[in-house]
Amino acid sequence: MDADNEAKGKVSDQAMQNPQALAALQDKIDNVSHSASIMDSLPKSVKRRVNALKNLQVNSTHIEAKFYKEVHELERKYSALYQPLFDKRRNIVSGEVEPTDEECEWQSDHEDEAALADPFSFEGPEIIDCEGCEIDWHKGKDVTVKTIKKKQKHKGRGTARVITKQVPNDSFFNFFNPIKVSPDKELDEDSEYTLATDFEIGHFFRERIIPRAVLYFTGEALEDDESFEEEELDEGEEEDQDEEDEDDEEEGDSKVSVDLDHYLN
Repeated sequence: MDADNEAKGKVSDQAMQNPQALAALQDKIDNVSHSASIMDSLPKSVKRRVNALKNLQVNSTHIEAKFYKEVHELERKYSALYQPLFDKRRNIVSGEVEPTDEECEWQSDHEDEAALADPFSFEGPEIIDCEGCEIDWHKGKDVTVKTIKKKQKHKGRGTARVITKQVPNDSFFNFFNPIKVSPDKELDEDSEYTLATDFEIGHFFRERIIPRAVLYFTGEALEDDESFEEEELDEGEEEDQDEEDEDDEEEGDSKVSVDLDHYLN
């Protein structure tokens, strides 16, 4: 399974599990400065192109709304399939229903427990590989390497010389040159973390940056991000907020269809 197929199953989950991986990238985006008159400062030909791109952005939003509406319907479909299992589980736990002998038969009573581990360790698709791409840097502009000078002294003669060489340099652009993973070798913890981080950053680009690139150029996407401010709540206020969130979840079905229909009209 390649990274593109795996992305569909673990989108928000990955980002929520390790939000620090995107912190530096988000800071850079938030700190980009755009003046209010950026459009006024552009040549007329560029303004026309930006306006055309914004019209395409509107069309993209309509498609995105349709996508999420279908995702919502798919979630409802599978929720209905899960529900009978959850109901039966509740009845067994509460003692309302006693399971049959057949339902109580568990294979580990007769087979190796290790052979049954996989069903319980399954958490959706896993990232097993990551493919990068080569950057064609202008001469002397490659920020992924740095040139250092080192003095070498000849042991016999005592003379010294200075040599220069290139060594790897910490850079965001190292993201485009991921670690190579052998399909026959099990990943160590550092490699798993690196792959997961690369996935989250790549997914952030695909979901947030690329689809709204023109809005980041004009600064309108940054204005949307800045309109939400975080505030610390007291303990009592947090409980009230949790209750409100639960109420929102109960009303979620109707809200989703109304909100998406607004963009689909």
